[in-house]
Amino acid sequence: MLIRMALAWPSPGRRFALITFALAALAVAHDAPAFQVFASYETFEVTSFGIFRSDTHRSGSVTATGDQASAMALLQPTLDPIDRLGVSLVGSLDAHAQAGSWGAGADGTVTPNAFASFGRFDITVRTGISDAMTFTSTDPNATRVRVSYTLDLHGGFQPSRSFPGGASTAVFLTGTGIPPGPYGGSLYGQLALGDFGLRIDQPAPPRINGQFEAVVGAPTPVSMTFTTFGSASATNDDRGAGTATFIVDFQRTLTWGGITSVVDAVTGLPVTNWSVTSDSGFNYANAFVEPGAAVPEPQTGALIVLALATLGFARLRRLASGSRERRGLMALANRFV
Repeated sequence: MLIRMALAWPSPGRRFALITFALAALAVAHDAPAFQVFASYETFEVTSFGIFRSDTHRSGSVTATGDQASAMALLQPTLDPIDRLGVSLVGSLDAHAQAGSWGAGADGTVTPNAFASFGRFDITVRTGISDAMTFTSTDPNATRVRVSYTLDLHGGFQPSRSFPGGASTAVFLTGTGIPPGPYGGSLYGQLALGDFGLRIDQPAPPRINGQFEAVVGAPTPVSMTFTTFGSASATNDDRGAGTATFIVDFQRTLTWGGITSVVDAVTGLPVTNWSVTSDSGFNYANAFVEPGAAVPEPQTGALIVLALATLGFARLRRLASGSRERRGLMALANRFV
């Protein structure tokens, strides 16, 4: 379109500039990654002793691009322990993302060892993907479809604390077609423990139902971002020496559950003759299967069943034959008794 406009432009100088811009735009579009996965983290550490305070902020990220579903972003940084102003902070995290599977986990512990000291440790981990799906259908009337899908979420929170201290954990989810969380906004679960018995327990749902619309025959951008958060804080004062620990364990546990239905966005009628491809090469029509946990094809499964049946039949024949042989030997022995 830009090139056609440039050729029709009356000014030669502006025509040249517009053609150059159009070619540059095409080059950028060609070089842009069709599929991208990422993982990132941020930490915030506070230690204080009396009037002295020290803050630390650490962060990191990794991004993988490509056109194959095997592209993966793996993040396993080493968080060196912090021990200053009489406070010990220890933590770790792990995150990964690939087409159809996301995971993040973190843990942290705060121990104020000196009297009049305070410590706080926050870790935020994000993983996600950017992809594109293209739907096709043999139905000429289906030009725009409404796609329903599921995500499976499995994991848990394990905060603990001793007074005076507190710990909180949470998970958040945003993306294409993802509905608001059951607890408002993008919040999909949390467990927090505070002073004086305060407890907030909102478990994460094991399955999430999403929905989006797509134009048949055109790439539809799809993105997902999964975030885990953990925070612990504790004080050592005249009330006692508190400690706090958080564990957010959602590693390798957010997975694509497959497409459950495709309907005409205008009429609401089911579209049966449809197929989907993606820039990543991942088959979004089906649920994610962990590499190495291959599911046999129906023909392969039938052959396995037949082979097992054959082996079982052969073993029964051997057992029956052995029984006849034993009976014959016993009869022969009885003749000499």
